[in-house]
Amino acid sequence: MRWLVSILAVLGIVVIGVVVIYLNYGTLDACGILRERVRQQAVREGGQLGSFVATAVPDNVLNGLLAAQYGSLTPGRCIDLLLHGEPHARAAPAQR
Repeated sequence: MRWLVSILAVLGIVVIGVVVIYLNYGTLDACGILRERVRQQAVREGGQLGSFVATAVPDNVLNGLLAAQYGSLTPGRCIDLLLHGEPHARAAPAQR
């Protein structure tokens, strides 16, 4: 009986976490959350122009910009970028 209560408590915490993430970002997709965080950061740092650009840029354009800077946006890569805070740009290929 005690294990059932523990499982239900953990399940409740997970459900609450999922609801909070969805309410903050409007999606549960890792790359969607990354896009929304980039938009929120642009709004915070860019004033009115940043706010306009952040809302006017379509998802596929923003994906292209992020992929050009940080590499391909697979779900695993998006989670990695989200968990490690400020993502580091990928290394540029060596020029000869």
